[in-house]
Amino acid sequence: MLKELFLKFGYTEDEYERIRNSYSIKNYHDETLVIKFNEITNYLISVGYDKNDIIRTGKILPQIFGLSVSNISKKIVDMMSLGYTRDEVVEISKSFPKIFSYTAETNKKQIDVIESYSYTKKQALKLIKASPRILANAETYIEAKIKNITSLGFSRDDVIKMSKAYPILFRLSFKHIKNSFEGIMKLGYSFEGTIKIGREYPQIFGFNGDKLNEKINELVDLGYTREDVLRITKSSPSILGLNIDSIKTKIEEIRSIGYSREEVLEITRVSPPIYTYSTTSMMKKVHGIINLGYTREEVLDMTISLPSIYGFNIENIKEKVEFYDSIGMHDLLVVNTKNLMQSVALSYARYKFYLSLGINISMDNYEKLFISNKVFEKLYGIKKEELLNRYSYEEYIESKEKVKK
Repeated sequence: MLKELFLKFGYTEDEYERIRNSYSIKNYHDETLVIKFNEITNYLISVGYDKNDIIRTGKILPQIFGLSVSNISKKIVDMMSLGYTRDEVVEISKSFPKIFSYTAETNKKQIDVIESYSYTKKQALKLIKASPRILANAETYIEAKIKNITSLGFSRDDVIKMSKAYPILFRLSFKHIKNSFEGIMKLGYSFEGTIKIGREYPQIFGFNGDKLNEKINELVDLGYTREDVLRITKSSPSILGLNIDSIKTKIEEIRSIGYSREEVLEITRVSPPIYTYSTTSMMKKVHGIINLGYTREEVLDMTISLPSIYGFNIENIKEKVEFYDSIGMHDLLVVNTKNLMQSVALSYARYKFYLSLGINISMDNYEKLFISNKVFEKLYGIKKEELLNRYSYEEYIESKEKVKK
């Protein structure tokens, strides 16, 4: 009767024989196992298992048919007490049935081991959820993963950081990760570029070669060259995770700010992170700069000249504009927006230095403020650090605040 029950449920004869003769249940009477089988299968189905899940679980952990429903239920509750939902515990147990053979204390000890690798409790739980097998022996499991992945050129810290961002990384076989790594390089990325992409966007190792190549071709179809795409995705690897329809929508949203399609492609070619900014925040940045005394057309020209301006803090931009306004050079950023990249402290120090030499800086000779540190030191014999200390912008701001009071 027991054999027929297993066969009817979906096990093969060989599978039944292996389960029945397993050490953990071979001494049970058939009648007892019939009762346990029915109770356990009904319970597992009630918590979210299907027949295939149960068949797989039985093959991996025959002793489950020797457990009581209350025992299995307690194992689930114990896992929930760590911070999982019931559904998450069920999914973990489907992937790794052996958790039903571990005690709550054993699981807690393994979590402690994981946390010793600089994971937080929350990160440890995510890692277990992604790779439940880590509960068998966390130290051995993590060390093996680190050893394999560092052999590709990543550092030990890289691997830990990557697994925090993408816990599924530890579930992937090393063969799969290595093939992905080599596949990325075959698409045209350098070794250093591949390391950078993997470090910043480890999700790429979940792609297969065809999917990644398809993603690159889709971006080329938008109007970029293949070389552009390789450079853009190396600079901002997360773009590879964006759906192509989302990117097309993003292009149209950016156009609504006032750009042509060609201009959108150009500013994203120069500053790929723009794809990760919300259109709302970009509009807010445009309006913020307009409020500093520029026209909309001037601001759009600024962003085309220096697309990375969308990543600047508006208060930092405001501080610089106010300084240039104070010395009669409001149009400076329209003429050469890239001057925004220089710190206001250095611009102030150089301005004061020139005044000490009797040189007045205006829009006619503003370039003097922005020559390289090396050229400046060669011309005037003063190092950047000494200049900043001699003409402290911080002290200048403090004195202005005192005057206001």
